[in-house]
Amino acid sequence: MSEKMDLIVLGRKIGTYTGWDEVDTANFVFYEFEPCVDILSPGDLNVLYDEGLFQYFDDDGNLLRVVDMMTTLEYVRRHKDIPKVEADV
Repeated sequence: MSEKMDLIVLGRKIGTYTGWDEVDTANFVFYEFEPCVDILSPGDLNVLYDEGLFQYFDDDGNLLRVVDMMTTLEYVRRHKDIPKVEADV
Protein backbone atom coordinates (compact mmCIF):
# COMPACT_ATOMS: atom_id res chain seq x y z
CA MET A 1 0.00 0.00 0.00
CA SER A 2 1.26 3.46 -0.86
CA GLU A 3 1.85 6.07 1.81
CA LYS A 4 -1.00 8.55 2.25
CA MET A 5 -0.12 12.20 1.70
CA ASP A 6 -2.17 15.20 2.80
CA LEU A 7 -3.95 17.32 0.19
CA ILE A 8 -3.88 20.92 1.43
CA VAL A 9 -6.15 23.66 0.04
CA LEU A 10 -6.17 27.21 1.43
CA GLY A 11 -3.94 26.01 4.27
CA ARG A 12 -6.40 23.29 5.34
CA LYS A 13 -6.28 19.53 4.95
CA ILE A 14 -9.17 18.45 2.72
CA GLY A 15 -8.12 14.80 2.38
CA THR A 16 -5.35 12.33 1.60
CA TYR A 17 -4.06 10.69 -1.58
CA THR A 18 -1.49 8.03 -2.54
CA GLY A 19 0.00 9.55 -5.70
CA TRP A 20 -0.51 12.15 -8.38
CA ASP A 21 0.10 12.94 -12.06
CA GLU A 22 0.29 16.20 -13.94
CA VAL A 23 -1.80 15.68 -17.08
CA ASP A 24 -0.98 19.17 -18.34
CA THR A 25 -0.31 22.58 -16.79
CA ALA A 26 -3.92 23.01 -15.66
CA ASN A 27 -4.94 19.40 -14.97
CA PHE A 28 -3.79 17.22 -12.06
CA VAL A 29 -4.97 13.79 -10.88
CA PHE A 30 -4.72 12.72 -7.21
CA TYR A 31 -5.03 8.94 -6.84
CA GLU A 32 -7.05 7.19 -4.15
CA PHE A 33 -8.30 10.49 -2.73
CA GLU A 34 -10.01 10.13 0.65
CA PRO A 35 -11.81 13.32 1.70
CA CYS A 36 -12.08 14.65 5.22
CA VAL A 37 -14.56 17.33 4.10
CA ASP A 38 -18.27 16.56 3.57
CA ILE A 39 -18.58 18.37 0.25
CA LEU A 40 -15.97 16.11 -1.45
CA SER A 41 -16.11 12.46 -2.57
CA PRO A 42 -13.66 9.53 -2.45
CA GLY A 43 -12.04 8.23 -5.64
CA ASP A 44 -9.42 9.45 -8.05
CA LEU A 45 -9.66 13.25 -7.98
CA ASN A 46 -9.09 15.12 -11.24
CA VAL A 47 -8.47 18.85 -10.69
CA LEU A 48 -9.27 20.89 -13.80
CA TYR A 49 -7.99 24.38 -13.03
CA ASP A 50 -8.82 25.76 -16.47
CA GLU A 51 -12.46 24.66 -16.16
CA GLY A 52 -12.81 25.23 -12.40
CA LEU A 53 -13.91 21.66 -11.64
CA PHE A 54 -13.13 18.74 -9.36
CA GLN A 55 -14.03 15.40 -10.98
CA TYR A 56 -14.18 12.06 -9.16
CA PHE A 57 -13.59 8.70 -10.88
CA ASP A 58 -13.89 5.12 -9.65
CA ASP A 59 -11.22 2.43 -10.18
CA ASP A 60 -12.69 1.61 -13.60
CA GLY A 61 -12.41 5.22 -14.80
CA ASN A 62 -16.13 5.96 -14.59
CA LEU A 63 -17.02 9.57 -13.76
CA LEU A 64 -18.82 9.57 -10.41
CA ARG A 65 -19.28 13.23 -9.58
CA VAL A 66 -18.33 16.74 -10.66
CA VAL A 67 -18.02 19.57 -8.12
CA ASP A 68 -17.52 23.24 -8.85
CA MET A 69 -14.09 24.30 -7.60
CA MET A 70 -15.23 27.74 -6.38
CA THR A 71 -18.02 26.18 -4.30
CA THR A 72 -15.48 23.84 -2.72
CA LEU A 73 -12.99 26.62 -2.01
CA GLU A 74 -15.71 28.77 -0.43
CA TYR A 75 -16.80 25.80 1.71
CA VAL A 76 -13.23 25.22 2.92
CA ARG A 77 -12.76 28.94 3.63
CA ARG A 78 -15.99 29.28 5.63
CA HIS A 79 -15.83 26.09 7.70
CA LYS A 80 -13.55 26.86 10.61
CA ASP A 81 -13.84 23.24 11.85
CA ILE A 82 -11.45 22.16 9.07
CA PRO A 83 -8.09 22.41 10.85
CA LYS A 84 -5.36 24.64 9.44
CA VAL A 85 -2.09 22.97 8.51
CA GLU A 86 1.32 24.55 8.98
CA ALA A 87 3.24 24.61 5.70
CA ASP A 88 6.64 22.97 5.41
CA VAL A 89 9.00 25.67 4.21
